Amino acid sequence: MRPWTLAFAFLTGCAITNPPGWEMRSEPPERIEATPWVPYGSAPVSWDLRGGDKILVDVQKGTVISGMGMYHADLRFKVAYASEPSASITCATEPAGPDVPRTRFGCWSAEGAAEPLTFWMAPGVDCPARHAAVTKTLTTPECWHGVLTLPDRTLQLRHGIMPSMGSPIGRVSWVSAKGDPLLVADIVVTLWIELFDPRGGPRVDQGLRRKLTLLTVALHWWEHASSD
Repeated sequence: MRPWTLAFAFLTGCAITNPPGWEMRSEPPERIEATPWVPYGSAPVSWDLRGGDKILVDVQKGTVISGMGMYHADLRFKVAYASEPSASITCATEPAGPDVPRTRFGCWSAEGAAEPLTFWMAPGVDCPARHAAVTKTLTTPECWHGVLTLPDRTLQLRHGIMPSMGSPIGRVSWVSAKGDPLLVADIVVTLWIELFDPRGGPRVDQGLRRKLTLLTVALHWWEHASSD
């Protein structure tokens, strides 16, 4: 997902199919901003939250090679609240291992976590993320749908799409199994993320909201880093 896709849509007047809940998002949003004066490479690695906490990104692999008809991405990182470093989640491009489906991007909690989770982007779908074939995914909406599994529920991630190009844009929503939007986010801009609670939607408890916020930061980092 390239941030320029959304700018192109506005400049050309192209229609956008927004993710569930976008039109009924509440204002003003909760804005998460990159921590000032913290150096970063592909995308910010420290985020300031309301109340004084932070979300930190620990980059373990950050290789992206693009140009001359070539593309290679090998990204792996951890994200965690500064107040809960032991509850970090690990994310990677095309992870592999026991019980890991074919997926272009995934995140998972540490073994033995009190509240385990897994998130897979386009599980089981032919959506390469490492090599030049990744360009096909930019016009395949199914490659931008994700599945989040928690101990007590399964949620879906949905991206906004520009139908005329089939391209994803940086508007996303986390959706319940019943199709209710739970949290909507704008991840287009590199230096901040905006979170919206859908008006009239089901109330999201604080624990789930923290998980979704953490995963949204992880998604932001991966999408911006892989589009370098």
